[in-house]
Amino acid sequence: MTAKKVIKFYFGFMMLIVTATALSYNDSVKEYYASTLHGMNDFVEDLQHHNETRRENMIPDVKEDFLAQQDEVTNSASTKFRMVNENSNLINFDVVKNQDSYFSTPGGKGINVMSFDLRTYSSDLELDYLKLKVYGTGSENIGKVSLVEKIGEEKIIVAFGKRSGEYFVFEDIGFEMDKNQKKYLSLQVDFGSGVHSGERIRFDLEKEDDIGMKVDGSKYSVNQFYPIEGEYISIVNFRK
Repeated sequence: MTAKKVIKFYFGFMMLIVTATALSYNDSVKEYYASTLHGMNDFVEDLQHHNETRRENMIPDVKEDFLAQQDEVTNSASTKFRMVNENSNLINFDVVKNQDSYFSTPGGKGINVMSFDLRTYSSDLELDYLKLKVYGTGSENIGKVSLVEKIGEEKIIVAFGKRSGEYFVFEDIGFEMDKNQKKYLSLQVDFGSGVHSGERIRFDLEKEDDIGMKVDGSKYSVNQFYPIEGEYISIVNFRK
């Protein structure tokens, strides 16, 4: 299929229409029609052959690319998504990253860095344990870390985290929910004076064992993509 044949097809077709209306149907016209239509037939055959050849060449490549992309997605997801729960009861445990502020200053107090959205249906829930890793600064630069429940305008401290190396651990939390309830817990942090402008700090739940809870008295593991990464808090120095 060449440009010459495309042009021949276009002008041949136009001439065919013009000739059909301007000339009588005699032998010379028949010969012209036959010549033009023969050229059009060659063009169509070339086009069909080109498309068949292109399809034969492209389909294996497209299929191979598609399968490669699927393998990449599957392999990536399989390394992060943990389908570990063996408890058939249904609850929601979602990490909400849209905290109140994306910034803090050195010495900032009560900064909401992460929230937990919990909902029960036909089962009771008890949250006992959380372990969060600090990224972006040393844990020694972090002051108080607490789990806070907000009820209306009131904030109730549920538990304080204890520093353990580069982690903060909440043990024996004892946060309970009855059936058909929805509650929110926020992770609030006091930043020490040791954090510096330009640092970006976040808290992560690295694996399913970092969340300890019971549903109807039996262990419940959260099926999720791990690590569950918190949102970054950027440390800034505001001008006075």
